[in-house]
Amino acid sequence: MWKIDGAKNLNQIIDFLQRAVVLHLIHVINLVVLNALLALLVLLVLNALLVLLVLNALLVLLVLNALLVLLVLNAILVLLVFLVLVLVLAPRPPRPSRPPRPKTW
Repeated sequence: MWKIDGAKNLNQIIDFLQRAVVLHLIHVINLVVLNALLALLVLLVLNALLVLLVLNALLVLLVLNALLVLLVLNAILVLLVFLVLVLVLAPRPPRPSRPPRPKTW
């Protein structure tokens, strides 16, 4: 009825298995490469976040430094205004009165 050629079937099975192994290796290599690219992308994102964190910290320090400078300048200005007001509004001692000039006619 059916004539089965064993050698032909065995060669087809071996060819199929070889192709399957090659395809499996290609998929494994693709997964390894994609995994490495994904890891690099994650590292790049984390590096960018770290840079942003450092820049944010520097910006906060810069703003705090500017606020501290403004606070010191404000204190100096308040002291200068206080000194000027004290010097201007301080009661002066009365001038000694001159004796009247003798009238020489």
